[in-house]
Amino acid sequence: MMHKEFEEIAGYEVSYEDYTNIIEPMYMALPDNVSKQQFVKLLDRKQFDLNYKKQQYKKQLLKEMKAIAKEMYHLCSHTETYEQYEALRNKALEYIKAFPVWNAPHHEFTREIKNGCSYVKYLIWFDENYNEVQKIELVA
Repeated sequence: MMHKEFEEIAGYEVSYEDYTNIIEPMYMALPDNVSKQQFVKLLDRKQFDLNYKKQQYKKQLLKEMKAIAKEMYHLCSHTETYEQYEALRNKALEYIKAFPVWNAPHHEFTREIKNGCSYVKYLIWFDENYNEVQKIELVA
C-alpha cells in the first residue's frame, strides 16, 4: 500500500515520516489475510491524523497563552511582569506562525489597566486597513 492510497482509505492525511517509519512497516508485518481497510481500522487515528495533531497543538498554545496572561493579571500591580509579557509574546508569535489568519497581516496585544498596571487582555488580528479580523480573549 502506498502513502496516498493509505490516506484515501483512511480519509485523513498523515505525514510521510509517520507513514514510512510506522504505518508501512506495521502493514508489511501483517498476515496476507488482513485487508488494507481492516488494517486502517486497527490504527488509532489520533496518532497519525495531521489535522487532529494541528488542532491539539492549537489548543495547547491557546491554553499556554491564557495561563501566562492570567499570571500577568494576578501579578499586576504586585511585581514586574516583563518576563511574563515576553513569554506571552513568544507563544503568540509561535501561534501566529503556526495558524496564520487569512488576510490579516497585523496583530497586537490589547492591554487593560488594573490598579494602575497594564496586562494583556486580547490578541487581535487586523487586515491591511486595521479592521479587526479575529480576536482571542486571553483573560476573562
